[in-house]
Amino acid sequence: MRVLFTRTVCAALISIAGIGLAHAKAISEESALRTCQKALKTAARDPEKAVVPDVGAMRGGADRRFLWNANSKLIRMRNGLGAEVAVGALCVVDEDTGQIKLLTLDGKRISAS
Repeated sequence: MRVLFTRTVCAALISIAGIGLAHAKAISEESALRTCQKALKTAARDPEKAVVPDVGAMRGGADRRFLWNANSKLIRMRNGLGAEVAVGALCVVDEDTGQIKLLTLDGKRISAS
């Protein structure tokens, strides 16, 4: 009887642990931000001169969302004439896969899955 009880308790604990792991975030906020920053710099005309500041993730939703705008911080990039300009961006990263789901720069969609 005791062995059966022990097995049942162990099975329940393993099941509960599995549920916790299933809902754990696969990518940290910092890793998601770095993924977005790298993608935005890659999209720039002059990636070495682009400045993509750190911003915090937006609240709500299941994904990691980062917004660069006048209310947070703007990105500094060179335009087609070589002048440095401030632009906004939105980056959405899937928490489970760590892949970018949506990337917009200056109101234009750069990528989406």
